[in-house]
Amino acid sequence: MTDPVEQPWVPFPKQELRRDMAEREAAGVSLWTEALDATARNKLAACVRDQLWDDRDGRDAERLLSAITQEVSDAAGVVSRVAEVPELFGRQSVDDFVDSIRDPDVSPAVILGLIEGFWRWQAVRDEEFIKRGPRSRELLRDRITEILDDHRIGFVFVDGDFLPRSGSIADQEILVPTVKFLTGDRAFADADSTYREALRAIQHGQPDEAITKACTALQSVLAALGCGEGSDKLSKQIAASIDNGLLAKHDKPLEGWLTADRGNLGSAHPGEGNAVREDAWLTVHVVGAIILRLARGRARGTLDEHEN
Repeated sequence: MTDPVEQPWVPFPKQELRRDMAEREAAGVSLWTEALDATARNKLAACVRDQLWDDRDGRDAERLLSAITQEVSDAAGVVSRVAEVPELFGRQSVDDFVDSIRDPDVSPAVILGLIEGFWRWQAVRDEEFIKRGPRSRELLRDRITEILDDHRIGFVFVDGDFLPRSGSIADQEILVPTVKFLTGDRAFADADSTYREALRAIQHGQPDEAITKACTALQSVLAALGCGEGSDKLSKQIAASIDNGLLAKHDKPLEGWLTADRGNLGSAHPGEGNAVREDAWLTVHVVGAIILRLARGRARGTLDEHEN
């Protein structure tokens, strides 16, 4: 009996694609885009379809689309995405609604808005349409995240919102944890909405507005933590956070940098500079890192018991 001939390893197409993307990115090529190609649209549509029962009645589908559209229209910061939505009211079935996500004539902004609306609607509706399982929403979230990453679509999906991403490691290490932290505590509701507005301002080509909103979000967090409450001066709030032990004395230069950044590049205090997208991402990430540090709620340089 002869020994079997060893066959060369052949990667699966998806593995080969990922390897090719990794090589291109290692060479400095940015693959991130806000476009949705046909494959990405089909995958997103399949995610939504898997959550729905088969349509039993065309009237059900009309109510489904109407409800989801209302959720989109009511969502803060999403209204600008739904200009095309009224044209979709003619859809007559659940599959027609899902097809609107695949439709190449529907803009990416509207597709993302519809999925956001579906997520919100799914959270509060009964089992009339939704296949509810113990982890149905988590699985939907994870699948959407996988699609965004695989196709290098320039958004992260956090708590039902598609938020723009820079494409750097700071997105997963800072941006996503910051949004999750702010969303998880009602005390930071103002900061949460303002930080999201900063991210959307980057998406809409308004880096100066993003810088101003990011700094305002930090001030809201400091106020919620009792640092300089009642004051609209960042310098006083930073000083109070140092007095409270949330920041260290050597952190004081942060106040000077943030104030100068907002004063020179922000929209509320126009200065000599002209902000660009990279300036805004720097400020958003720095502010996010500070917020995460403040979230620990104890003095700098101290450890939790389990960290000793």
